[in-house]
Amino acid sequence: MSFTLFLSLFAIGAGLGLLIREIFNFELPMPRYLSGVFLLLLGIHFMIIQLGKTTDSETYTVVFNERNFSYNSNISNEYVVVFGASRINLENLDLNNESKSIEIDVVFGHADVVLPDSIPYIIESNIAFGGTDGNGPNNGGIGDFTTYSNEFSSDSIYLTIRANVSFGSITWR
Repeated sequence: MSFTLFLSLFAIGAGLGLLIREIFNFELPMPRYLSGVFLLLLGIHFMIIQLGKTTDSETYTVVFNERNFSYNSNISNEYVVVFGASRINLENLDLNNESKSIEIDVVFGHADVVLPDSIPYIIESNIAFGGTDGNGPNNGGIGDFTTYSNEFSSDSIYLTIRANVSFGSITWR
């Protein structure tokens, strides 16, 4: 059970508890009743957001959770990790005679990014109290960093990865 699902079920249970207590006692103080309704709706909202995620958007988001993603040229160009962890596999990425761009945002979380072996890339990192390490650039602290793959040439097509890290980390593989 993910943290979001747990939080959703807890909020729904707390809201139902307040509603049942208020309904069966027939004392209906509005602040308590509204608190129950608020908690109930908040729980349902979190659950719908968590369960209603589809794969036809352009952003993959992980919040209080852990997920694995593989690059899909039709839909994924942005990955967001907030208070969670993710493995982003870019090995099956194909440039198809045009340069492409991907954005990876990590806030209080961690992302493992599998870089393509045969594709030239540039990684533009914007780091605030975080870091990147592994086979790609090893940067930390605060600042903007740019790293090029060995195959990179500005005259040819290449992949641009924009990595924004705040209080988190990215491991390049």
